[in-house]
Amino acid sequence: MVSNSPEVGIRNLYALLVGIDNYPQPIKSLKGCVNDITAIETYLKNQIAGEWKLREPRILTNEQATRQAIIDGFQNYLCQAGSNDIALFYYSGHGGQEKAPEEFWHLEPDRLDETLVCYDSRTEGNHDLADKELRYLLVQVAKKNPRVIVILDSCHSGSGTRNIPQGVRLAPEDTRDRALSSFIFAEDATFKNLLLTSSEANKKKTGLDLPKGRHILLAACRDEQYAKEYQEDDGKTRGAFSYFFLKSLEQTNGSLSYLDLARNIEALVKGKFQDQVPQLEATNPEDLKESFLKDAIPERPFYFTLSYSTRPNEQGWDTKNAPLTLLVNQALESGEYLLPVSYDGEFFLPLGAGVNKGKQIEIKLERLPQPTTSSRSLGGSIKIFFKKLRTSKLGNSYEYPILAAAKVREQDNKIEVIYNKDSKEVKNLVASAQKIVLYIHGIIGDTASIVGSVQQAKLEVNGQLHPLQELYDLVLTFDYENISTTIEDNGRSLKQRLSAVGLGANHSKELHIVAHSMGGLVSRWFIEQESGNQIVQHLVMLGTPNAGSPWPAVQDMAFALLGWGLNQIPEMVWPAKVVADLAAKSLKFIEANDNALDQMQPDSEFFQAIANNPDPQIPYTIIAGDRSLPTLQSPDRFRRLMAKLFTPAVNKVVDGLVFGGERNDIAVYLASIKSVSGDRTPSPKVLPNVACDHLTYFSTEAGLKALADALHP
Repeated sequence: MVSNSPEVGIRNLYALLVGIDNYPQPIKSLKGCVNDITAIETYLKNQIAGEWKLREPRILTNEQATRQAIIDGFQNYLCQAGSNDIALFYYSGHGGQEKAPEEFWHLEPDRLDETLVCYDSRTEGNHDLADKELRYLLVQVAKKNPRVIVILDSCHSGSGTRNIPQGVRLAPEDTRDRALSSFIFAEDATFKNLLLTSSEANKKKTGLDLPKGRHILLAACRDEQYAKEYQEDDGKTRGAFSYFFLKSLEQTNGSLSYLDLARNIEALVKGKFQDQVPQLEATNPEDLKESFLKDAIPERPFYFTLSYSTRPNEQGWDTKNAPLTLLVNQALESGEYLLPVSYDGEFFLPLGAGVNKGKQIEIKLERLPQPTTSSRSLGGSIKIFFKKLRTSKLGNSYEYPILAAAKVREQDNKIEVIYNKDSKEVKNLVASAQKIVLYIHGIIGDTASIVGSVQQAKLEVNGQLHPLQELYDLVLTFDYENISTTIEDNGRSLKQRLSAVGLGANHSKELHIVAHSMGGLVSRWFIEQESGNQIVQHLVMLGTPNAGSPWPAVQDMAFALLGWGLNQIPEMVWPAKVVADLAAKSLKFIEANDNALDQMQPDSEFFQAIANNPDPQIPYTIIAGDRSLPTLQSPDRFRRLMAKLFTPAVNKVVDGLVFGGERNDIAVYLASIKSVSGDRTPSPKVLPNVACDHLTYFSTEAGLKALADALHP
């Protein structure tokens, strides 16, 4: 055992780590809490260095994590932390509520205290650790003025506690009466009087209240939400918050401020669970600008640094027309790419791409940020790290386009899509179905990122909510290659694939198409030029650029959106898969050296032709997202990011989209989305503008409602 006695000249980090999976009955057991504690312990032991020393962590798991053991951990261990030290309390387990003594009713309108559920909390003679007791313990720790950090991967929801879903870190309410005399501060008249004379106005979104002193609290969710568990790719269970908390630290060198760390965690968690929003609170807001654990985690070296000349005629970088090329003696696997990213102290900047070049990886850096300086070097440097991305494909390149049947199901708040691309089996499924919906993706992503909406979009029937999927007997998907294949060719291929499974002209079934972005153009060509109007009974288009895109090159659009996603510029945070799809698609465009998808330009021959297409005489419904972002909280920050990514010509397009006043979904102007001639029978139905952007039609409540309204008016 390593001694915990303070040493002169050493700054200490004390970590009390508590994780409880195996609770005594009747409390449901969890699976990922001990894993969370093991992971954070490993991270701290591997990262704490320099003038900092990690004192042997006090680790309490399962039956070790009794109420008294946790209290002792504060009083006999964390209270050793001095003015130059950090005291960290990390709890992973059930949160809960218990009946509050009458003396606290003025603080708790619902007459319930929020709690941490210790291993023996619900046994006779014991109680949960109430939030007021946690506050009292933190007051004791704060007496020597250390920096105190509290991280809670648990929840304290006051609703729905009778039927708590499996894998949710919330115990049922403790309905036993609890006397004020049972609280650990019962004999401390000063603290007790402070509570009895305070008001509930100090409560934060977590439902917890921090005492005075320098404290920072990171919590898994708001007080009305559930903290959920998450299964890693290797099958290991973790707390969703804990997993993405460490992911953010590991991927960003651990040098993020608390504010940026919280933004990253929120984006990653919401990519998996829309109804879990991590929280960050502090007694001094200025503390949130500091890096996590201050300088206890030193910077790790990246792969290399680039020197920077300060001579007047050589300042700055211009790599767009003459990219800096690096060759690495290693090859990527099929479908893999490298995304070089730099963090310049304010932004994460995508710099270019790494793709296979024979048996080597060729990394082209098309942009470089200004160098950063530090006290450790006389010159400046640019630090670059590389993220390996793997694109998932339904099949090999020669198999595309693919028409598949999709089974979509939702379990534990996760959407699972199972594809069947065997044409004979799909044909049999079509034969036995009467009402069919077909999903077609856009320029970015694939059907896996949108088809889950058939389960998530809800219809109200006789006062009950039902998934959109219940309207249909069969769900089909069409995945296609759009870098080197024209829109017209994909439209023809769609006709061939449908015909091959029994959906030819004048079939006796009902076929609806849900098409995103470019998928709407593929659908229109099929319907209006390839006799698809004899096959399709309804087309719903979401964010389709019916009069072209304002972007000069598709890579510019993808990289701009990727830059926004990496830095959480949109007010609506994008799911993690959306950002990953953006990155992968951007690299595909660069690998293909295709500047363009010239067909997407408003003056292209394609749009001239489609504007003069005959009336297909089938219903079209148009959904347009209005997320122009003119109300950005930090417009100057946005402009700084764009200036670092693009030339003035591209920035003019971006500036017009964001600040020009003409409504758009951040990729396409609404006027273009709605640009389908009204001189048709029936006239296209344009739904009211939807509060989502180009990448969130299928993941936001507003977008899902619009889709349900379009298919079930």
